[in-house]
Amino acid sequence: MDIEVLRKSIRQDKFIIKTHAKQRMGLRGITLDEALKVILKGEIIETIPKPDLFPNVL
Repeated sequence: MDIEVLRKSIRQDKFIIKTHAKQRMGLRGITLDEALKVILKGEIIETIPKPDLFPNVL
């Protein structure tokens, strides 16, 4: 996953939060502002390979 591409999309307000993600954020008490702040300022500490196009990251 290219974190810089994701960050650029957020800065340009060119992203979509899917319904499922919104539901999970709500269950976990995470606001959109909190999630975006983590993406913009956090770091990837582990990449978990998956057989599809989008790896999981921590």
